[in-house]
Amino acid sequence: MCATGVLCGIGAPVAAVGATGIVRGAYVAVDGAGNLGKGLGKALNEASSESSGASSVDAGAKNPDITWKTDDWDGWGHVQETHRVGAELYNPETKGAFIGKGAKVQKWIQQVVKNNPARRQTEEGRDGYEYSGRVNAGPDGVGILSEKQVRGLGSNRGYGVTVVLNRDGSLRTAYPIP
Repeated sequence: MCATGVLCGIGAPVAAVGATGIVRGAYVAVDGAGNLGKGLGKALNEASSESSGASSVDAGAKNPDITWKTDDWDGWGHVQETHRVGAELYNPETKGAFIGKGAKVQKWIQQVVKNNPARRQTEEGRDGYEYSGRVNAGPDGVGILSEKQVRGLGSNRGYGVTVVLNRDGSLRTAYPIP
């Protein structure tokens, strides 16, 4: 209800200008929040790349070309003697075993190292890096899981591989995983 026609006529344009200012302010606030989000995203990405670079300085973390054997350790020999069905040191209770042979298993190991991030690992005072991932090995998978690994699973087939490299990029071990 308007007491005078003059005040009602002036009040409507003033209210419209005020509403326009509020709407403009909302757009500026939303745009500013979007830019803030972009800035935070950039900062988080830079921090993430800096931290991943700092933790993976040596060859074992970044070098996808595996050294299969060194003067003091034969990693490929270890895999063949311990993680292969029928191998001399294979223990089905505690060791997973590859069903493939030679070049096929090496290809799977190389694939996992190239396509998955490294995690720092320390075992018995030997620093290294662990890579885990699935490989395309068909319906039979890459191997048979150990009895310990199978507990609670519906199958004893492994469709992935865990690879452990020493800091110098040489193979320490590799075995099938679910």
